[in-house]
Amino acid sequence: MHNDPARAKTSPWREYLVFDTEGLEGVGLPLVTSDQLYTLNYGFDRVLFSAVLRIGAQARAHFILDEVRKRGADAYLVKSTYSVEAENSEGPCIVAQQLSLFLVT
Repeated sequence: MHNDPARAKTSPWREYLVFDTEGLEGVGLPLVTSDQLYTLNYGFDRVLFSAVLRIGAQARAHFILDEVRKRGADAYLVKSTYSVEAENSEGPCIVAQQLSLFLVT
């Protein structure tokens, strides 16, 4: 949460925390590019930060493919839900719905 180690030690958690979108790094479908397919990160539909994710904590991500919608002749909009759980956490720290646009050439 803080970039200053001395200040982070005075916080209620007494250590660094992953802050906002830093916890979303690595979340989402891999971006695929080939002669036949391009994938674009279309952003996030919903994001919920429900618990603290501490720097250095062991974390696990879960992926659910929610929906695939045809968009035009050669495109598909894919909605996926990701949840990130930290070790010793009672529930997910982050739940995010990500959108990806797949373009078939």
